[in-house]
Amino acid sequence: MQIDETMLTDEEKQIVKKLNQEMFFAVSYEHLTFYKNEINSILNQASRRNSFLTKMKERMIEPSCL
Repeated sequence: MQIDETMLTDEEKQIVKKLNQEMFFAVSYEHLTFYKNEINSILNQASRRNSFLTKMKERMIEPSCL
């Protein structure tokens, strides 16, 4: 599983790394999909956070219409 860690915080990187390692020791397919879904939800949250911060930075740069 290829993971883009550029948007993740240090804590999220550690969690994703641990979940990725746990995938190798998954007892069943359900466990494997659980770890994968957790990783995907962390990545989606990081992506949403990054896009939100980017939008806020753009709004701060825009000249006000006052």
